[in-house]
Amino acid sequence: MFIAIADSPGPLLVHCAGGRDRTGMVVSMLLALTEVDHEAIATFYESGFRGAAGHRGHGLDYDPATGQWVPAEDKVWAAGELDAALADRRPVLLEWLRTEDVSGYLHDAGVDAARLDSLRRLLTE
Repeated sequence: MFIAIADSPGPLLVHCAGGRDRTGMVVSMLLALTEVDHEAIATFYESGFRGAAGHRGHGLDYDPATGQWVPAEDKVWAAGELDAALADRRPVLLEWLRTEDVSGYLHDAGVDAARLDSLRRLLTE
């Protein structure tokens, strides 16, 4: 995904149904790559999580008994559950941001230096 973003000829949209799991981490990594303040990244992640709080799942559940993906019940957050979930996630995200070398991680994953520079440029210009 990072190579596709770096090679993009113009604006693009990165999204998913919930915006808090894989997509939330991809966007957090992109923001970290451009040296956005970690507290600001965590606040942005939380806003996406709250925006997607209308449901807890992504429409599918894995049934280990049958080995199949099945339609999921759309579970709603109970009072206080959303705040508790964010209270659990924020410190973990901040610790990850503090300790992860995003440039190094992406380089090790095959994103070359030119594309890292392209990502930084696309995200800051």
